[in-house]
Amino acid sequence: MPGLKAIADTAMLRRVVVYTLSGSLSALIAFGLLPVLTRYLTPRDYGIVETFTVLTTCLSGVVLLGGNTLLAKEYFDHGHAERKLLAGRVLALTVLCSVLLLAIVASIDIPTGWISRLIKLGDLLIYLAIVVSLFNAVVALATTLLQVEKRAWGYALFVNSKTVVEIAVSLSLILFFGFKWQGRIAGISAASLVYGLVGLLLLKPSTGKSSLAFEPTKRLLVLGLPLAAAHVSVWIYGMVDRVMINNLFDLTNTGLYSVGFRFGTVVSMVETAVSLAWMPYFYENIRRREVESDRQIVKLSYWYAGGLLLFAVGFGLVARWLLPIMVDARFYAARRYIMPICVAFWFSGVWKIFGLYLIAEEKTRTYSIITCGTAAAHIALAYILLRTVGVVGAAWATMLSFAVATVATIVVAVKLRPMPWGHPFLRRSPEFESK
Repeated sequence: MPGLKAIADTAMLRRVVVYTLSGSLSALIAFGLLPVLTRYLTPRDYGIVETFTVLTTCLSGVVLLGGNTLLAKEYFDHGHAERKLLAGRVLALTVLCSVLLLAIVASIDIPTGWISRLIKLGDLLIYLAIVVSLFNAVVALATTLLQVEKRAWGYALFVNSKTVVEIAVSLSLILFFGFKWQGRIAGISAASLVYGLVGLLLLKPSTGKSSLAFEPTKRLLVLGLPLAAAHVSVWIYGMVDRVMINNLFDLTNTGLYSVGFRFGTVVSMVETAVSLAWMPYFYENIRRREVESDRQIVKLSYWYAGGLLLFAVGFGLVARWLLPIMVDARFYAARRYIMPICVAFWFSGVWKIFGLYLIAEEKTRTYSIITCGTAAAHIALAYILLRTVGVVGAAWATMLSFAVATVATIVVAVKLRPMPWGHPFLRRSPEFESK
């Protein structure tokens, strides 16, 4: 079939395979830990770990200010010297944002304790999350550089070895030293700190003087602040659920919901791996504005969206049977959340590939408006559904919110950048070519 041949002929497929295997190994190791973690951790312990994890994920995006996305977007428009200056500037801005974030949180939480009461984590865990987020941001910059340089195997080694270190430390502390949630958080933190330092070493040859000159820094902020807002908005889909469940119910229910969510992240593992390979391919080819390149992008988009949907629904069905084999009996109630989360991550995968059109056209503000608007709607929807149908309402709210954000992004992207969406598999498309 022409579509399959087109996929087989692209070098991107090789990188997709490497990224998928890499992401699969990391995610499958974490997924495979469920029998151990659900045996040695209570649902409440698991709720603490997951709350800490999603908090660090959010804060990493805040301190990055979209720097990893901008680095990927701008990489192919500059020569070597300009790329080094850009990478150095992004790194310096990330460190500065981390320091400011730590100061702001401390100024609010130390006198009032408001943040720790809201999130249901102790003060030290919140400060630790900020430090870990900085090193995770450095890791993200290093892996982005490996992506755009198309060093897929280097990326695989870096990401997978980090996962191995994280799991080894976590299991050692839990199994041999009797720690509970503390052992898992220590493993996450230790791996982030170590690989953040390794990431700095990887970035050093590719970064120039870390200058924050006004004009280029202003441009980074103009483009990056909406991306950071968009990241926080996406984070809301995961974190606000935990915060609401923590406050409306308890940490035990958060733990059960998080286990169901963990099953759904197997779909996220696939869509994230494809997105990692897709991003440099997309930015490199969309800028050409050539008919054949655009048609190839559309073909691959169709194959990806269809294949991911089949996988999401299929895994959602299998996972309900798999869950009792994987987890302790205390976590069986998590099966209710799996299918809506799997479908939500299908929407997320489609959303990501269409969101790149807005970023490529420097419409980051529009992208931010979409994500922030749907995130605000998600907060209201999650609250209503949690109060009316219980904890499963969080899963349904996530799926519906992702669906709305995806549709809105597709509508804007199609209008913003004409592509041969109606006839990508025809050899010639006179209507599109005339445009």
